[in-house]
Amino acid sequence: MRERIERFAGRVRDAGGSVHGVPDEGSLAQVLREILPEGAAVFVPKVTDLERGLSLDWVRSVEDPKDAAVTVEEVEFGIAETGTVVVTGRDDRPVTGSLLAERHVAILPEERVVETMEEVFRTLGEDPPANVTFITGPSRTADIELTLTIGVHGPSALDVVLVGENSAAISGLGNMGEKGEERVSKGEKYTQEEVSHEDEK
Repeated sequence: MRERIERFAGRVRDAGGSVHGVPDEGSLAQVLREILPEGAAVFVPKVTDLERGLSLDWVRSVEDPKDAAVTVEEVEFGIAETGTVVVTGRDDRPVTGSLLAERHVAILPEERVVETMEEVFRTLGEDPPANVTFITGPSRTADIELTLTIGVHGPSALDVVLVGENSAAISGLGNMGEKGEERVSKGEKYTQEEVSHEDEK
């Protein structure tokens, strides 16, 4: 389990995301306070027990994901092979929260980290959700000149918060570095070249 968690965390970072680890759900508030700027507009679906139990009294809660700067949600799976998080949509859970906000905070119990995409489909079985979204890193878009831009058609930043005793020691920024994180928290767009050299300035 620990090796799988570490491999997943490494792949998330390789894709430009950030990974944080907490030993249990009771420790989530502390790490979320580090991630979420005070007063930020935050959407939480409040579908799962974990989501309903979150107390984020330093941010501004919004009911519509279109109004959110950040979406915080429990995700269905993580894929160690690619560093992908899997969001499923059913009648009571829209997937738009993971697509519309500037920042996506994906909370993932460590026991739901699987090795491959095939395992995800096997687990979902013969009656899968209406929508299954696979997210690997922040949104990336390239123009005709192959200039890669982050966050045009989706979140500029992805934070994965792993929950479980094997995940407690895992934490740290992704490839954006600290200055890149500051820009994301302000909702700024930037290119991949800027991200790569951000900490050299």
